[in-house]
Amino acid sequence: MKTRFLILLLSVLFLGACSDDDAKPAVNQLTLAGESHQLNLAQYDSFDASLTNFTLMYYPGGSHALNFVFGSIDEIPNGKYTYKAIDAPDFDSDTNFAGGNLYIEPQNDPIQITGGTVRFSKVGEDYKIVFDVETSAGRVKGNFQGPIIQI
Repeated sequence: MKTRFLILLLSVLFLGACSDDDAKPAVNQLTLAGESHQLNLAQYDSFDASLTNFTLMYYPGGSHALNFVFGSIDEIPNGKYTYKAIDAPDFDSDTNFAGGNLYIEPQNDPIQITGGTVRFSKVGEDYKIVFDVETSAGRVKGNFQGPIIQI
């Protein structure tokens, strides 16, 4: 009986000591330098242009936004895209995005994306966007799930 009690006690202690490192990030947020920022809107401009911008932001107020620039595309992306400068000889709009910027108040100066990935996937009527990008201010990770509206 004491052995069972000891095993149960050790099991509880062991499980309680596990870290939350593998916990999934909260939905609809971006994280930069340990600070989380909520996202509640995704939008894109026309596919008619040679470049298409997808912007994730918190609205109203526009206190922060993250935008991704794609080359010539004619629909919302589906799949994983890796940053590559649009003028690189091996740039491929099927697998690369051309850059983007992060805007965080109070300075609101553009912080350029310098590397990383973004993944778009369709979830019912909505989209899921998961990103892990490098900027001059550090690594930005996060996700958004919801509709993407055309502006």
